[in-house]
This record gives sequence, structure tokens and C-alpha cells, in this order.
Amino acid sequence: MTNLTISSKEPTAKIAINKSVLPEYQNGNFFLKNETEFQIELFNPTSNTIAAKVFINDVQISSSLLVIKPGERIWLERFIDSNQKFKFNTYSIDNSAEALEAIKSNGKVKVEFYNEQLYTNTITTYYTGWVDNSNYKKWNEIYNGNISSDMNLCSGKSFNCSLDVLSPNETEKVETGRIEQGSKSNQQFSNYYGDFNFWPFKTINLQILPFSAKLIDKRDLKNIFCPNCGKAVKQKDNFCKYCGSKL
Repeated sequence: MTNLTISSKEPTAKIAINKSVLPEYQNGNFFLKNETEFQIELFNPTSNTIAAKVFINDVQISSSLLVIKPGERIWLERFIDSNQKFKFNTYSIDNSAEALEAIKSNGKVKVEFYNEQLYTNTITTYYTGWVDNSNYKKWNEIYNGNISSDMNLCSGKSFNCSLDVLSPNETEKVETGRIEQGSKSNQQFSNYYGDFNFWPFKTINLQILPFSAKLIDKRDLKNIFCPNCGKAVKQKDNFCKYCGSKL
């Protein structure tokens, strides 16, 4: 077995609406309004085929990996094992120590990237999509073949997510949210035959927060962003000039 040569370039992961990447704020924060369906933009600038493993609230959404070919950009809009889109819904909780402790890992989106393995004298057929990994090999078995996952599937569940950056004030409520299943998605996947390393070479951590938690940034003094399509519009506008949504 031979590992692929690691490129100096690294893959990226961002939050987007209608294939328009939202501005990323300090510490990888992205802000969404209630009932917003969104995508995770994944880009592979390397010359290698890589795979991505996606986590929401520290829970892996599928035992399958999403394969990304060199130069490919994928707009992941759905749970891999369910054809429902990602949707962010907000609600309020008591601003107490107990409530904040319970939701401290919520709202997190993590993407791990894995390099593909090369084998001599092996012919592999390539398909864009995902590679099924059903059972993890032990460390001493890594060099013998496939990587897989023994984690339980959770694509049919809802995942809580919320704001964990406000200072507690027990006289007030805190707006929070969760990532749930949204409308039906037509995004399709196909099989890919290949093996990937057991350990990730790149991990990206993102945080989705309610739009109400967003602090004023100098980038916002000139433009605001449409909550429906994510494109920049003027503060004075009442409707988005791109999609027509009310601002």
C-alpha cells in the first residue's frame, strides 16, 4: 500500500444558501435565520481524490464517506442517508447554567477529510459519490484494506444546535436552534470503489448560530445579506433584488 502524495493545498468547508457562500465570522461562525435551509460547500483544490466525513453536533450523520474528486466542488444540501435537506429552526430556552451546559456542543458542524490509499497491481473503478464503510478495522489491520465505521446511523433524527457564546443572564431568554430535516432533496449519490486512510489529514469546525446573535461587523455597515439566497444587498432595500424575498 502506498499513500497519495499530500498536496500543499487544503480542502475547505463553508455554509451556503442556494449555492451562495455566507460570510464567515471569527471562529468559523455562520448566522442563519429561522427556517433556513442551507448547504455545506465542500471544495477539493488538491490533485488527489479525497473523502469527507460530516458531523452535526458531534454526531456523524452517516457511516458513508462523501468522495470529492480533484478540483470538484460539492454543495451538500441533505443528510446522506435521508433525502431531506438541512434546515435550521430557532427557538428560545431559559438562560440558565443548566440549559447552557446541556447545549454546549450544539450547532457545531465538523468535516473531516481523508486521503485515498493507492495499491499496486490493483485496478479501481471510480464513481463520484460516496464509499460505504460499515465496520472499522483495528489499528493493526489498517494496512490490509478498507476503512469503515461502526457508528450508528442518525440521519433520520433531529440534531439540536444553539447559541453558546452569550454571557448568562438568568432574567432573559436565549434564542437557540437546531438542525432538522427540511424539504425533500433531489440530490443523488453514486457508489465509489476505493480505500481511504483511517486518520483525517484535515478537520474543519464550523458553528451555526441564530441570526439574532450576530454582532455588528464593519462588513455589515455597507451591505446586509438576504436570509433566503445569501447574497449581499443594500441596507435600505426592502426586497432582495436577486430572489425577491422581503428583507
